[in-house]
Amino acid sequence: KENILMPEGLIFGLVDNGILAFTTLIGIDIDKYFKGSGIHGAIYGALLGNSLSDFLGALLDFPLMTALVAKLLDRREYRRDPRAKQAIRDEGKSLVDQGTWLLHTVTEKQELLSRARATGKKLHYGDLNPICSIKFYELPPNHWIYKGRITFRGDNTRDEDGAYAVFQELSASPTSIQDANCAIAYGLMIGNRTTTADAVKAYIQALLRSKYPTWVRVPRELWPEDGSWDSKYTQPMCLLERALYGTPESGAHWEKHFTDIVLNKLGGEKIPDHPSLFWFPTSKLLLTVYVDDLLLSGPTNAYDQFWENLKEHVNIDTVGPLDRFLGRNHITP
Repeated sequence: KENILMPEGLIFGLVDNGILAFTTLIGIDIDKYFKGSGIHGAIYGALLGNSLSDFLGALLDFPLMTALVAKLLDRREYRRDPRAKQAIRDEGKSLVDQGTWLLHTVTEKQELLSRARATGKKLHYGDLNPICSIKFYELPPNHWIYKGRITFRGDNTRDEDGAYAVFQELSASPTSIQDANCAIAYGLMIGNRTTTADAVKAYIQALLRSKYPTWVRVPRELWPEDGSWDSKYTQPMCLLERALYGTPESGAHWEKHFTDIVLNKLGGEKIPDHPSLFWFPTSKLLLTVYVDDLLLSGPTNAYDQFWENLKEHVNIDTVGPLDRFLGRNHITP
């Protein structure tokens, strides 16, 4: 029941204005003590009081929020943590199962380079880079979630002679925020709507079509658990088959892979001067692509069939309504 005699906020209002009045009077007294008129003291005192009252209001009005912290483990830390090592192994197995690097091509590094130099065949090679982070690290350990990732050390890729590798001149052109805004506006038209989805592990859905074969050194934590490599290799190298994140050309290969599917399998058309924006003349749908983020706008009755057709060629997660896209939250009718 509302307290009529003590309206909400009355006490804080009295305290707030009391602080302001008190510091103003103190400022006047200090100013007059130094032979001033008191005007400047009143101004500075009021400013100080306003700052103090705002600080007090922030403490009272806003609950303290616990930050959600992800701790990135360094190599020494994750090698000492069984849960971290398992997270990395799980991620590695998932990538191998999808044919990212080919275990049956395993070769000792020195043998691989010697053979390439002897035959005059060029190649590139680099290291796989395991990464592990702990989500919700600020909470007790039973709440921690270990996330393993594996990337390619594109910053230290070499050729068969040990020189830094030279890559193809490729680039990727994701959509712009202006094109995304246009697509969202189109989805707001009567009879239309907008939905979104993410491509799962997008880059490795594309083959690595580099000019020269690329080999990766597999770190010990990703060696087969049956011990079959233990007595045979010291620096095992495997052929990299898919556009693993970190390879300098991976973004371009994924974009071409996805664009070919849209144009040749789904009947889409490029919109001139608007990269990664596709029009489907039959269904009147408009697809906007930012790397692995997909945004689809158009007639409501054409949605389900489009997403089903896309799933035959691209691994995507659950389709949902427009919420967060390109770092912005959206509220739609």
